Amino acid sequence: MEEVFTTLLNLSPLEVTLAEVQEREIILHCRSTLRQTHCPVCLEKCSFVKDTYVRKLRDLSISGKIVHLHFTVRQFVCRPCNRHFHEQYGFAAKNGTMTQRYEDFIRAASAITAVRVLT
Repeated sequence: MEEVFTTLLNLSPLEVTLAEVQEREIILHCRSTLRQTHCPVCLEKCSFVKDTYVRKLRDLSISGKIVHLHFTVRQFVCRPCNRHFHEQYGFAAKNGTMTQRYEDFIRAASAITAVRVLT
């Protein structure tokens, strides 16, 4: 079932490792498929992980159920320049609480509602 959710989400480089399907929500536990990343300062490859934390994001609903993504974000240390940085994902703002596509959905739904109210 996790492979189905990984394909359905299409949030590279995340893959779903565990899916908790409950009555009203789906919690998807994910992990990055990348073993290393590039330093944003010197662009060297970095694989040394100093720290991690779990990030939680709201995503678009699936079959009327609220979807939450739980995934580990890693803090890397670039050995050549000694820079500490967290891996970034293109599908969510740096400190956001929802995916970009869910933000876009809310914005579009708000615009439609505003047009209905005005007419």
